[in-house]
Amino acid sequence: MKPKLETGKIYHVANHSVNRDKIFYSGEDYVRMVRGMIFYSQKGNFPKFSQFLKSKDVRENNFKKAVDERAEKSIVDIVAYCLTPTHFRFILKQNEDGAISRFVRDFSNSYSRYFNNRHKRKGPLWQGRFKRAEIEMDELECVTGYLHLKPVFDGLVEHPGQWKASSYLEFVDPASIENPICKYEDILDIDPESYKNLLESGKINRDNLEVDSSKLLN
Repeated sequence: MKPKLETGKIYHVANHSVNRDKIFYSGEDYVRMVRGMIFYSQKGNFPKFSQFLKSKDVRENNFKKAVDERAEKSIVDIVAYCLTPTHFRFILKQNEDGAISRFVRDFSNSYSRYFNNRHKRKGPLWQGRFKRAEIEMDELECVTGYLHLKPVFDGLVEHPGQWKASSYLEFVDPASIENPICKYEDILDIDPESYKNLLESGKINRDNLEVDSSKLLN
């Protein structure tokens, strides 16, 4: 049995689809997943997610802003994220007991219902329980870099900036993000230009990452 996820600690969390089937077919699919991530990371005066999506708050505002206006507390901090056609990956900080498991369960189930309905499909979407690994502070920048480079390692793009379904832009051009999703400033000392140059240089690969490979959840 794996150790219990501890409040206040940071974890790399990942899962993939059943048989690694494609689960994101369009920009609309990615947007729906990101909205679920934002919604279920918060606690506050919220209706059900399906009702919230149709609410006046969402129709008249940026989705993240609409969530922030009702939110009372973040149950998890999303430090970084990356969605690829068959996977999700997060760096998460747990802010209350059981929060990461609840967060992953809720947004995963929500996206499964959406995907199965949209694509006339039945059955489980995800490959069992999510993987997780505790990340120490001295490992965090390396694992975050790996997460942002995963689309490059998977042959989806040549540079991480070309992949839009990740938090990469929040790290390299934070001023351009009106309503950021990620909270990393208090735990990661990132110089945006240096981070961008390092990740886009091609000098980082799976073989030279200075971290135990088990933390990468391959």
